[in-house]
Amino acid sequence: MSPDARWDRRSSGWAWHVPVRLTGCYMTRAIDRFELSRPEVVGSVVDGEVVAINLDTGSYYNISGAGTDVWAVIEQTASIQEVTGRLAHHFGLPVDEITDAVTPFVQELLSEGLIRPADPGATGAEHSTDEIPSDGGAAFSPPVLEKFTDMEDLLLVDPVHDVTDRGWPHVEAD
Repeated sequence: MSPDARWDRRSSGWAWHVPVRLTGCYMTRAIDRFELSRPEVVGSVVDGEVVAINLDTGSYYNISGAGTDVWAVIEQTASIQEVTGRLAHHFGLPVDEITDAVTPFVQELLSEGLIRPADPGATGAEHSTDEIPSDGGAAFSPPVLEKFTDMEDLLLVDPVHDVTDRGWPHVEAD
């Protein structure tokens, strides 16, 4: 993600602005919706937490707290407003409080390449706050993203193509 990218509050809510090069000049484009970076990123919920792998970098991640809920909503393509609205309803908290916790988390997901801006006009599944019962008393736990790089070499190996004539697990030398 470009270092010039930034969050900006508009009348319609928060938007992510990214630099776009147009014939010798740069301008920013507001990004309203996000999606998982598929097929480069795969993830699954295990014991209430998301385990995600970026197949391009070999890094893997543990996502916990409200991050699991954020992931589930963005998995279907969503705006920050949809994510924060659903979480605010679910936890019975003000949207601004949820936004303060979710915004830096979404920035982390973007910078790690786990999510990306959706194409303009992209729509996901309808996200109605009526679909999620309000827990009112459920404890909100801020979203957490943990990155692990200890298995990058193994995760980056393509077992079908990057092997010697002896087969797997004999990787071709560089």
